[in-house]
Amino acid sequence: MPFNRIFAVATLAVALFPCVANAQQGGSEAVTEIASAVRAPVVASGAPAGVYFPIANILAEAADGDIDVLATSGSTENLVRLSLGDVDFAIARSDRVAEAMVGLPPFDDGDLSQTLRAVLGLFPEPLTILVRADDGIVSLADLEGRVVNIGEPGNATGQLLRLALDVSGQVHERENFNEIPLADQVDALCAGEVDAIAFIAAHPSGTIHRAASTCDMQAVAMGQDDIEALLTANGSLVPAAIPGGLYPGIDDAVNSAGPIAMLVTLSDVDTASVDLLLSGILDDLERISGRHPALGGLSQSATLAVRNGVPVHDRAASLLADQTGR
Repeated sequence: MPFNRIFAVATLAVALFPCVANAQQGGSEAVTEIASAVRAPVVASGAPAGVYFPIANILAEAADGDIDVLATSGSTENLVRLSLGDVDFAIARSDRVAEAMVGLPPFDDGDLSQTLRAVLGLFPEPLTILVRADDGIVSLADLEGRVVNIGEPGNATGQLLRLALDVSGQVHERENFNEIPLADQVDALCAGEVDAIAFIAAHPSGTIHRAASTCDMQAVAMGQDDIEALLTANGSLVPAAIPGGLYPGIDDAVNSAGPIAMLVTLSDVDTASVDLLLSGILDDLERISGRHPALGGLSQSATLAVRNGVPVHDRAASLLADQTGR
């Protein structure tokens, strides 16, 4: 927390001390009112070394008032914290949001299915499949019979890749899937231990940069029919592409599909908090889009949150409607 924020909160706390004492005599309701008056809205983000944390800070800086950013482990923790009332906003992938909407673990003991609301679409995170450049794999069909790494058991990449292969009509035996952790899969690909690796990522991706610096590699494109079939099978996904010219070995855009990173909140988060964060973002889209490579398509992604079946917060819906009408 910046010094000026610490000083301001400390000063306010001293000033409110008599009020707090009175509130303790007057009941917990008054204490809650004072606590909410002091705390700025909080956005749950991700790890400082990842993408969500810097993105959340960029959004907070664009707000029309103070917004605090909480570093977390990512989407799942963010949604859990949101459901517990620890934070007011959360950045989360749309596939995780979809799971929360239907009450899948670890969201099966809360009411997110009734209270979760979309605020803003941020950027797509396409399914990225890397292969060695000399291996002759250029499409999903070429993966049939090959050894593909899908990461640790139960991870989202494995689920999405299996679905993509299924809808493309391929049959993969269990022995064709490897479960090497993400941190080790680049070395496994370059050493020939697997024929392909897959992960869900915003771009630019450190994993692709590392792969490109370790061995000659290329990304596998999905055909339009495969993309459409995948979107039909999973409504939380959007068309996406790995940008061309961003990495050695990937000169042209590579078509794919994947979840979208979303800013979400709860239905009972007040209009003023949504206004505070979202109005400043929408008023400054062009500048914000240039602050981070992942936000380059923010003006196009902003309303994508509306498409994946998550109800939009009432105030956000109004502001987004005004934005599309400009």
